[in-house]
Amino acid sequence: MTDKHISKSVIEAVKKVDRGLFLPDLEKRYKDIDEPIPIGFNQTTSQPSLIALMIDLISPAKSMKILEIGSGCGYMSAILSQLVDKVYSIEKIPQLAKQAEENLKKANCKNVYIKVGSTLEEWNKKAPFDGIIVSAAAGKIPDQLLNQLAVGGKMVIPVGNTLNQKLMLIVKTTAGNEARFVTYCRFVPLVM
Repeated sequence: MTDKHISKSVIEAVKKVDRGLFLPDLEKRYKDIDEPIPIGFNQTTSQPSLIALMIDLISPAKSMKILEIGSGCGYMSAILSQLVDKVYSIEKIPQLAKQAEENLKKANCKNVYIKVGSTLEEWNKKAPFDGIIVSAAAGKIPDQLLNQLAVGGKMVIPVGNTLNQKLMLIVKTTAGNEARFVTYCRFVPLVM
């Protein structure tokens, strides 16, 4: 990963986390390839370069509290845990949530908290969040998430249908929300 647009701290955090700890045994041999990798249950973990971009877009800082929608195997959570104070994550597939928790334990990540659920309000009591990262595509930006974002906070979310998705950066301001197109992408649909 040599993208000069990604902050040095994010690149270092990605390098510190062994992706192999988060992959099924049959997929571990692909841990160093910058491609999405299947993690079971018709889900994938995104390529490290995309994960780094999504994390960098929220401008992570040690004092931040982050909401992650879609824990998957826990790989992004582990990278975030290196950069922020607390990570609250939601995973709709119970078996994946259990795997993520086990993987995070192996990686010695102690500031990540995972809940199983399919609503976007599982961690509502911990709101407002300084940043929100969504690893599934929404048809439109969910109001439930905007309501949980702190003023000045940033949300990264894929928006669109299965064929046409845009990764968007949303910044919540006192005057409303500012949305910016980042890149095209492809994620599984967000289920609420």
